Amino acid sequence: MQFVTRSIGLSFVLGIVITLIVTGVVNSQQPSRQILDPGGSGTENPDRAYSRGVRIGNTLYVAGNTGQVENTGSLDRDLETEIRSLLDGFKSNVEAGGMTMDDLVWVQIFCTDLALYDMFNEIYLSYFSGPLPSRAFIGTSTLLGNSHFEIMGTAVDE
Repeated sequence: MQFVTRSIGLSFVLGIVITLIVTGVVNSQQPSRQILDPGGSGTENPDRAYSRGVRIGNTLYVAGNTGQVENTGSLDRDLETEIRSLLDGFKSNVEAGGMTMDDLVWVQIFCTDLALYDMFNEIYLSYFSGPLPSRAFIGTSTLLGNSHFEIMGTAVDE
């Protein structure tokens, strides 16, 4: 009888130890959060209320970008140049997260004039060499800074 009681006690203790070890392993494997260019007080971008991107594990969430010229907030009057500036900035944010445009799986584009759809697509397609991500092209009345376009997306590193 004493042997059975000791065996049950030892099994119980062994079960707790194994649970703690497994829990520690699982917790240590949780993906870490990498913030790209954080905004807010105490950062290099105190006036920004957002981060350019957040990477958790193999997934990157890229914040909205417009075609405004960095550090000036102005827009180029030429639409083609605005589109290229928009996509170059977006590509830079994707690459800052350790990925490429071909890692994108979901993209949303907001546009103040849906008649610009074909012009946008012609330039947009030149930024990809692999399969294209799923995408929405959404009409809107206005965007920050009087931009014609804003883009945001999600990329996955496989």
